[in-house]
Amino acid sequence: MKFDDFFCFSEVVIIQAQLNWNAKRMQGAKVFVVNTETGAINLCGVLYLSQKYTIEGQTYKFPCKLKCGNEVKVTLRHDQGSYAADAMIHMREITVFGKGMSWMLVTVRCQG
Repeated sequence: MKFDDFFCFSEVVIIQAQLNWNAKRMQGAKVFVVNTETGAINLCGVLYLSQKYTIEGQTYKFPCKLKCGNEVKVTLRHDQGSYAADAMIHMREITVFGKGMSWMLVTVRCQG
């Protein structure tokens, strides 16, 4: 997610699209706040898979501790390390909360 302005992000929430064993394809996904002007990249957190295959169980919250930037990025690499499945980002929804946002949050519902 790229933004026209800079914000300090408090939290990123991702809801997985897969509510079955395919959820493991997002194991190890990393959520970053990026400042594209300075090149600073700050890690908010890493997705560790829950074995509960419900919307509540597949909702992941990443505290960003007011890291500032103009982009929130999710990366996933299964070509490094050992993983049981190929990498694939399956998101039903991603929501970001931040300080300085007059609307306080941005939600993107993913189609697919």
